Amino acid sequence: MHAEDSVRYQMPAETFTKVSAREQAAITAAICDGTAEGTRCDTCPESTPEASGGFTLKDLFVGHFLTPHSTDALVTVSGCEERHASIGWGFLVTRRAGVWEAHGDMLGLELGHCHAMQFRSGRQFLVCEGYGMESFQLMHGVNVVFGKGGSIGFRNLLTATDTTRLCDAQSRVQAAQIDKIEFGDLNGDGVEDVSFTASFGAMRDSKRRRDLCQEAQDRKPGTPGPGPSVMKTYRIKYLFDGERFTLTKESEAAAKLFRWEN
Repeated sequence: MHAEDSVRYQMPAETFTKVSAREQAAITAAICDGTAEGTRCDTCPESTPEASGGFTLKDLFVGHFLTPHSTDALVTVSGCEERHASIGWGFLVTRRAGVWEAHGDMLGLELGHCHAMQFRSGRQFLVCEGYGMESFQLMHGVNVVFGKGGSIGFRNLLTATDTTRLCDAQSRVQAAQIDKIEFGDLNGDGVEDVSFTASFGAMRDSKRRRDLCQEAQDRKPGTPGPGPSVMKTYRIKYLFDGERFTLTKESEAAAKLFRWEN
């Protein structure tokens, strides 16, 4: 992914429960389709054992993701990005009778910058921040990641999409970014909520814009082309009632603005 200068995380990487080397090796073996040694597997997910490559355990968060009393883990691996055209692969595993078992997986899952929360039942989940690049569209998003039956559940709260690197014709060229992510009780019910401060600007497309964009790409791929002259700041709030996140009424117009469709 290019545009590293625009990748700025607003959420710190939290410290979760430490996991022993023995447990890490057992989790690696549970998600490995080939031969596992320590935190290394010699086969990428959904590949034949004869295929080259493999992965290494990356992020690992142990918690109660399936039930309030189960011992589960959400994990990601690195090393198979080229084979599967993704920045990461995530897994949900659970420990039963002392043995780790794989339950579900998700392509493109990022767990490097997450905040732990829990449902009213005591079952835990993560709110995670991540970046993605698709056809020179830089996407900065915050998502809820949770256990759902035997799989990984996923809900997007906000994505700021910047299309100023895309030199093709667009119905609307936009720049967007998430400037701040805050957790706290917003309505006095004693439950942690989440709010975003985000910036947005748009401009009309033109041949001149596309030409200047291409010049920037020719000099350094991933460099933004011409962008909006004015960026406005918005506040978007979600209330969490112990079961689900609900967008506040006053945030609806701003949230709709950030839903990008070309």
